[in-house]
Formats: sequence, structure tokens, C-alpha cells
Amino acid sequence: MPARLSQGAGIAIVPESAARRSARTLRGLRLTDDWATRQLNLCARSFEALTLQAKLLAAALV
Repeated sequence: MPARLSQGAGIAIVPESAARRSARTLRGLRLTDDWATRQLNLCARSFEALTLQAKLLAAALV
């Protein structure tokens, strides 16, 4: 029986680092739509309770 064209086909949205690691075996396209922009958050149980060093790092990141 001949192989179907759809056999083994798939699509995924992955981080850029994963796409680079797989570049030898997979083709990738960069997503440029607004919804594809990742929102990053800095989180802590209590920013007031952080050590001085952690507070300084948090201040440098935001």
C-alpha cells in the first residue's frame, strides 16, 4: 500500500530554542502576530519579604 501524504504530518507551537535544536530535522516559521508575543512575569510570594539581593535583582529586571 502506498504511503499517504498526510502520514506523519503534524504542527506545533514551540519555544524558539526547541525549534533551533530541531532545525536539522524540522522546518520552522517564526510567528509574528501580536498573539504570539510571550508575556513574561516576575513572581514572588512577597516582594517585600525578599532579601536585599533579590530586591535589587527584581528592580533591575522590571
